[in-house]
Amino acid sequence: MKKTTFILFSLFLCLTAGAQVSRRTALRLAEESVNQITMTGYMPSAEVMGQLASVADMSIDMISRMGDPDDPAQAKACIKLIDAIADFTQTPTGAPYADAMREGLKKAIDRSDDPAVRRHLLDGLVTCATADDVQHLVMYLGDADMAPAAFRALVSMKDIDADIARAGSMGAASDSLVALVVKARAGKAVAAPVAKAAPKAAAVPFWTSSLDILIDRMRTHPDASADSLLSTNATSAALPRLLNMARHRDGKARDAVMARYITLLGQLNLNPAMRYLLLREADALNPCDDIRRKIIIDLGTTRLVQALAYIRKYYDSRTMGDATAVAVADILGNNPYANGGKHAYNMLNAAKYSLACHYDEEGAGEAIDRVLNALDECRLDCGYNLAMARSTSMGKNGFWKMTEDLADFDMAFDWKAPGKIVVCLHSMPVLTLSRTQGARIEGDAAWHRFATEGEWCTANIRVHGGKVSVSINGEHVMSDVCLVNPDRGAAANASGFIMFTADADGAEVRQVCIKKMP
Repeated sequence: MKKTTFILFSLFLCLTAGAQVSRRTALRLAEESVNQITMTGYMPSAEVMGQLASVADMSIDMISRMGDPDDPAQAKACIKLIDAIADFTQTPTGAPYADAMREGLKKAIDRSDDPAVRRHLLDGLVTCATADDVQHLVMYLGDADMAPAAFRALVSMKDIDADIARAGSMGAASDSLVALVVKARAGKAVAAPVAKAAPKAAAVPFWTSSLDILIDRMRTHPDASADSLLSTNATSAALPRLLNMARHRDGKARDAVMARYITLLGQLNLNPAMRYLLLREADALNPCDDIRRKIIIDLGTTRLVQALAYIRKYYDSRTMGDATAVAVADILGNNPYANGGKHAYNMLNAAKYSLACHYDEEGAGEAIDRVLNALDECRLDCGYNLAMARSTSMGKNGFWKMTEDLADFDMAFDWKAPGKIVVCLHSMPVLTLSRTQGARIEGDAAWHRFATEGEWCTANIRVHGGKVSVSINGEHVMSDVCLVNPDRGAAANASGFIMFTADADGAEVRQVCIKKMP
């Protein structure tokens, strides 16, 4: 009976070969193969092995996390299957999948929370690593548990001296180890790193918990004026007063007021767009590093593309890189529509390297998974252009024109204007915005009101099929309204440029994000 079952099971696995493997199919094949190895000791067929190898960039990660710590045989089967796929990619048949295998190993090492599994996978990577993997191996030098294997690999690999020189370091510890690698490759005697067991995850909470404690301590620092303000004003009215108070303080006194502001803002029931604007106001005061880290992380909770564009200036900062990584994980891990394009891709990669330094901290794994999943889904050929973050001032009756011809697109931007600002869509001045009156579209005499907080407003505009939808400060003010040419009798343009025009009071525009639709 067992023999018959095994034959049928193997036949079933063989029948799955031949077509391009989807994520769902890869997961099913991986689970079935692990079960087969656990129960029988037999490896899957060559056809199935080829299927798993063809998508090794995702199948290896899947298999590495299937291991059940309470079932040693099953956990060992996962490792055996990974090793078998790696061996398959070293054969003439599997050679086309070698790059996918390397990517899968790196991804699995980044995601695994089992130190023994990570070390085994790294040993596997070492056997097939190329110059393209030097950056990743340098990253592992900053991991006490992984450093010895990474060090050995970097010392033994051929023709990578230039790549090591270009590789960015992950901190002071890895900086010194990179220098040791260079010396060892030059034939000098050096003391190689020795493995040191990492602390248990449960014993080390994610560093964001420590940040929250610091902010809370700042908030409770005695400040009679700030406390009196909070007790005598409605919470929404207290926010601008706290911010103004912070402008006239310095040192710990200023930190105490800013911490109260950030804490109060987090307690209010505001929509994401309003929170984004108010957090930006706080960051504009150039707060201390810990307050700024908290602001960046809280900007991530808005999950807005505007917030992603704003924190882009911090993603490669040594002091703010970790906070930006958490925010990027939150935005792109929970807002797939904002994902895509080179800017998002670069921020995700930076976030991956930052978060990898915290893999052994309890709670960090969720952020790492979000980043890696977002990287899997990130398409370079589409996404928002986040490069136009600078603020552009327009004087009396001034304008700012983007000359690219666009048909269907999504756009987000912030603006500040004492009076009115007109937005040209498809080369037509069709949308008028005013903090006091609201939003008005050409062809509709009515003004659509929206709430405001502070001097700045933020807008999201979608133009599709000659129709426009607009949200201001998180409020939807119009949906699928047909674009009308202001020139009476003329047909609406099918495409055209975007332009902002100020009235006699001038205006300012910032954080313009545009996503071209196919």
